[in-house]
Amino acid sequence: MSDFRPAAEIEADRAACLAYQPSSRTDEAQGAIDAYDWLLGRKTAPLSGGDLPATKPRAVAEAQLADNAARGRPGAPRVRGPEATWTESYVIGVRDALGWATGERRASPGGREDLTGLPGTASGLIIVPEHRRRRTREE
Repeated sequence: MSDFRPAAEIEADRAACLAYQPSSRTDEAQGAIDAYDWLLGRKTAPLSGGDLPATKPRAVAEAQLADNAARGRPGAPRVRGPEATWTESYVIGVRDALGWATGERRASPGGREDLTGLPGTASGLIIVPEHRRRRTREE
């Protein structure tokens, strides 16, 4: 898993996504959870279904598939209409989780933000203040 953030960080963000009560958990959070489970070796790839172990090239390809689906690009899985396999929110959760885990995105689906290298920051991850967190349906 050296191509990804440390497993402990991924586990912590997964736990943050799981912290939402099941009745209020968004599809986006579930997409992130499924992506993290794949990276941690617990499930198959969330969109392609590939059972190969997660590597950075595979994770980047899976994130690109999710991005293509979210943008409605030709040849990508459908996320709108009666033929939709997943919701748009789900594929965005997959994309964002894989992007964060590979270091391509700063903010994680669970509300963690990587500030490494920014002026005035000492070292890496912080928890995003409550006023900047995404709200769930029940909040």
